[in-house]
Amino acid sequence: MAQVARDLRRQPDVDYHLDYQFRAWGSIPEYTDRWPEMDAIDKEVFHLEWVGITESRLEQLQRWAEQGLLTPTQRDHYDELQQLVAQHRPAAEALLSEP
Repeated sequence: MAQVARDLRRQPDVDYHLDYQFRAWGSIPEYTDRWPEMDAIDKEVFHLEWVGITESRLEQLQRWAEQGLLTPTQRDHYDELQQLVAQHRPAAEALLSEP
């Protein structure tokens, strides 16, 4: 199998996206707890940020992973992130589906 040359300039971007995703997906239980008390504006902000930023950055990480651009450590963190996403995706989708 051919080795993929990693763009070292991209590594801080990957690290930033991984950190962002861990914070975002890790915050879902807190949002679930606070959701009933949140006003319509806060819920809309959550929706816009989640769909516009969180999901798009997750897709970018997936592309980088598929292209083999992650270091072994980053790949390990990405695999951990996938488990966190699988754990919290049902709750996130429930929040996003509410009017």
